[in-house]
Amino acid sequence: MFKENKSFWLAFVGIIVLFFLIFSVLRTGFTNNSIRLSGILPFRLFNPSPKLYQPAKTNLDSKLDYEAIITTNFGDFTIDLYEKNAPNTVSNFINLTNSGYYEKTTFYKLVPGLLIQGGSSTTKNEDPNDDIYGGPGYTIEDEINWDSVDYSPDLKASLTKAGYKSITKIASRELIHYSVAMASNGPNTAGGQFFIVIALNSDEGLNKLQGRHTVFGGVTGGYQIFDQIALSNVTNPESKLPRPISEIIINKITINTK
Repeated sequence: MFKENKSFWLAFVGIIVLFFLIFSVLRTGFTNNSIRLSGILPFRLFNPSPKLYQPAKTNLDSKLDYEAIITTNFGDFTIDLYEKNAPNTVSNFINLTNSGYYEKTTFYKLVPGLLIQGGSSTTKNEDPNDDIYGGPGYTIEDEINWDSVDYSPDLKASLTKAGYKSITKIASRELIHYSVAMASNGPNTAGGQFFIVIALNSDEGLNKLQGRHTVFGGVTGGYQIFDQIALSNVTNPESKLPRPISEIIINKITINTK
């Protein structure tokens, strides 16, 4: 029977083998929650976060001043939240904090002399290469008023060409040493990740970030702890993703008012 239907059976076996190969590839892709192509940024099949978060606006009290205490494995430092200068961004940060989004995440990127970045919901236990893409599953709009920080005509033209827009209903804070700002990958692409500026105000690298990231806070306490973190040694300091050699863990963030 096999000899009489040899072509049929070979084709049948081939289909079975192909099916298992496809199933194996898809299972791996779903487990990693992304497909990676050489030379191309990965695109998501599902939400990049291990847990789904919903965009929600925390009702800020205009009479209160909000601050956040960031508790790390190095110690605590405090940031003042600029609720009047970036109300929607601060509201988003407080909502994610109260949802437990930042607990046990890390400052996974440290560009020596420039910035330290964290707030990714994807941890090394889930995917050691994926923290740079981790987010809450949604994005928020930028809150930057170019005129309030006196940007030059050339910078405004450059930002406009890149797709950024000025928001006139608020007065923004300038991106300076110790500023806390939203990380993003283009206009209106911020979500949960943020960075803190290490650079001095005259640093050329800092100038290249102006107008592209919403400033929503600034370090106001625990400078010694933060400066110690900022001086951490990193792997591949000249790469696009220099990582701290010693893990810098955000154990929790506490929101206080005064």
